Amino acid sequence: MVTKTVTSQERPGTVKPLSKREFRRRLKQLGLSQRGLAARIGTSHTTISRVLSGDLKSAPCWRKIHAFLADPEHYTPPSKEDSAA
Repeated sequence: MVTKTVTSQERPGTVKPLSKREFRRRLKQLGLSQRGLAARIGTSHTTISRVLSGDLKSAPCWRKIHAFLADPEHYTPPSKEDSAA
């Protein structure tokens, strides 16, 4: 029996988590702290810590982090109305 591994590229909407090392490297490049990132993406630094440690499996938080790191100059956090919908 042959099994196929589905990668995140094959499944739209899935986000591959960054390693802690890669995450910290990207923050350092941008000159941001974890709290600074949290303020920019509209979440708490505690949530980011829990997501990084694997304690919290939060896909919306990963999407916010990836969206910000992909284009920090033009990132705008989702509004409360968008989150409620």
